[in-house]
Amino acid sequence: MVHLIAEIKAAQGQEQKVEQLLTELLTPTREENGCCQYELYKDQNIDGLFIMQEIWCSQESLDVHLQSEHLTAFSAKCKEEELLEYVQMRPLSFIG
Repeated sequence: MVHLIAEIKAAQGQEQKVEQLLTELLTPTREENGCCQYELYKDQNIDGLFIMQEIWCSQESLDVHLQSEHLTAFSAKCKEEELLEYVQMRPLSFIG
């Protein structure tokens, strides 16, 4: 199992558009083979900060997701329209 947090920070003024685009990723990603959990959160204290909490059955299933049509289209749109300040992937190790 692969556990990770993806931290996505919208560029100033782009928060609503980024939230919409991230929400559109939920259904197709949850339907992917190997996706055990894919949840979107909005930080209550930092405007424009979104968190994806993800669990994948294997590194291979995560790798397939990272190359999926819907995720690559999201990334291309964000880059083209300069919608994001940053994206940071945080792999997690389960302790207890």
